[in-house]
Amino acid sequence: MANMPSLPLETIQSIIEFASVDGLLALRLASKAFCALASPRAFHTISCTNTVKSTAGLLSLLDRPGIRTHVREISYRTLDSIPVYEQSATPEPTDGEDDEIRQNLIAAIKLFPAVPLLSSVQFTFSPLHFEVEPDTPTPRLEVQIAVLTALATLSSHSIYSLTLENIYPIPDPAYTSPSFLAFVAQLRHLRLATASDDVPDDYVTDGPIVPFYEDCLPSILRAPQNSLTSLEFLSDIDVGVAPGLDLGQLHYPHLTNLALRHVLFDAGTGVEAFILAHSTTLTSLTLRSCRIALDEVETPPDRPWAQVYTAFRQGLVHLRRLDIQEDEEDLHWKEGGLGLRKLRYGRCDPGYGWSPYAAHGAAAAVWTAGDDAALNEFRDTVRQRAA
Repeated sequence: MANMPSLPLETIQSIIEFASVDGLLALRLASKAFCALASPRAFHTISCTNTVKSTAGLLSLLDRPGIRTHVREISYRTLDSIPVYEQSATPEPTDGEDDEIRQNLIAAIKLFPAVPLLSSVQFTFSPLHFEVEPDTPTPRLEVQIAVLTALATLSSHSIYSLTLENIYPIPDPAYTSPSFLAFVAQLRHLRLATASDDVPDDYVTDGPIVPFYEDCLPSILRAPQNSLTSLEFLSDIDVGVAPGLDLGQLHYPHLTNLALRHVLFDAGTGVEAFILAHSTTLTSLTLRSCRIALDEVETPPDRPWAQVYTAFRQGLVHLRRLDIQEDEEDLHWKEGGLGLRKLRYGRCDPGYGWSPYAAHGAAAAVWTAGDDAALNEFRDTVRQRAA
């Protein structure tokens, strides 16, 4: 290679492998040889935030043929979604900048088909939503709508992994448009994580989120049934009963990884049957704050966790990774010294939503008899299989 630095190739490759992004960009300026070697790693992943400068930088990079040929992943996230320990002093965008940020993002997405190696895109929106007027979306929601609409225009692309983090769960025509569903249909990995308003009120019965879960989400989840190998649906509120969500009608022949959060187990949601239907392919299962729904009189369910965990242990014979967690605050919560314990079962409070059911110690022992033992046996079986 012309202008090759007078160092062994193995040494140069080690330098490039462990160099930071800033270091790689500096190496590109050292010589043509270093530029050629460092560029694939320097531009493997392009990240930007919700500022005019950052989104304009993304657009500029994608508009340069010599750079976009190296890009494999693109990540966008809002400043308020970044952990405090990672944040810089960059100020939040002003109202006057929001439109320019959206236009930059739309223009960048339109260039995705010209990025030959692009396989993964991640959009992390603001986790804070205050949508008081549904017909007048805030700038935060307008960005989400703009991204979805722009993705739906991509007639050809190489993207197989899509992450939509902190999606505000309201219906949008983009979700059910044929072009967006055609985009989703090619995915192998799909991660959807929702972020609702802080005060749920009576969302679970007639709020704006109901059509999202009952109409839009099923369409999205059906689209990639022939291609999907990894599905992560992470709701921030308990869903499945109200608002309704039936997973029992879905099947992914190639699914190996499944992660669910705040999805209620119930005969109507079909979650248990959905998971067991993938017993021949599933190797990784994550359940976060998933509860069994109780009826209005809060009697013990027909299938407690002990039976569900046992069915999973016996049926999911290819599982090698298991992660089942509950909110620790819920599991160790006590009210006024009464000895109440929140269980892995959910009850619906009219006008508020679902919450963990709390029971006195004696009642809890009856309700949960065998739950912990069945879970531990399930975990031990998977652990032994993975060893």
